[in-house]
Amino acid sequence: MSVTARRFHVLTDHGDAGNFPDHRIVIRPGWFIRSRVMALPGMRLLFYVFFGMKCWWRSVRLPNEGPFVSAGVGHAFVFGFLQWLFGPVLGHRVHFMAPILLERKRPGLAGLFDAAKLWVVDKSVDKAIVWGVTDPATYAKEYGVSEENFQFLLHHITLEKYTFDVGDDGYIFMGGNQGRDFKTFIEAVSTIDFPVFIATQAELKQATEWAKPYPHITVRAVTAAEFRQKIARCSIFAEAHPVDFFRTAGHQTMLNAMWMGKPIVMADKRSAIGYIEDGVDGLVVEAGDIEGMRSALKKLVDDVELRQKMSQAAQDKVKQPFYTTLNCMQRIYNLALKAHFERKGIKLEKDLIQLY
Repeated sequence: MSVTARRFHVLTDHGDAGNFPDHRIVIRPGWFIRSRVMALPGMRLLFYVFFGMKCWWRSVRLPNEGPFVSAGVGHAFVFGFLQWLFGPVLGHRVHFMAPILLERKRPGLAGLFDAAKLWVVDKSVDKAIVWGVTDPATYAKEYGVSEENFQFLLHHITLEKYTFDVGDDGYIFMGGNQGRDFKTFIEAVSTIDFPVFIATQAELKQATEWAKPYPHITVRAVTAAEFRQKIARCSIFAEAHPVDFFRTAGHQTMLNAMWMGKPIVMADKRSAIGYIEDGVDGLVVEAGDIEGMRSALKKLVDDVELRQKMSQAAQDKVKQPFYTTLNCMQRIYNLALKAHFERKGIKLEKDLIQLY
């Protein structure tokens, strides 16, 4: 049996009403779950519990609809647990978690909590989306689950709703708050005669201390809007991740910079896989490679023509509709729908959602 035109709905916990019309039902937290009470210290866990319960109950009351695709993570584990608990009686809906960003399993009781979340993924979640090619193997090894639980997809840009002024103000930019190796980057640019701007909040004190001997390096905390604007006006965008960082990182910021037409130097080969073609639309070196990063940055500083060539290649790639947020969500929805209909023994002739 094949299906090409049936009206269906993906159940989700996210999204604007104007997107994917007639193709999804968005479950909202509700006034109590969004109330000030839930914003009080220590109440975040209750938010996850209540919202997860609401998502699960709505799904139970809509047995003839499609899969559940969760964009938030905390309540998605609650949804998954309830599916596992009551699934034998009430049925088990296809559940895609998009995305899942994990850290190393913590010691002690916190580690038991981490393991419990991955147990839910292993027992109840059909696929957890990851943005890095190597993440499935990394997660599976750390938590003792199957790589088949995870699905790699390319990330998307996140610039659609923002305004900024793209140009070239003559500086190298690097920024971020998690999974950034500012020490390697600062050592790499310390001998390069070109202005450098570092934007961070989480590592402001350390980065400022490391950069203190170098007057051409500026370190400052910025707002989200200033962060985007500093990328938009840089000459070269740089990203460096710690050698021992658990997973891949930086895909969103990397793609945003490429969309703006910025030549990229990425010090982390794992995170670059599938995103940057070394020597074509960016330069890629190993994480922690100070000399390699310095050489790549200096090559771009010294060769304006190469910068322009890589800028154009990066922009040509990422300005394709494929990299938009809605196109990415469409791919995830279609993967979930395929899994949903496979479970029902229905063969699809083509993707069911083709809006973006």
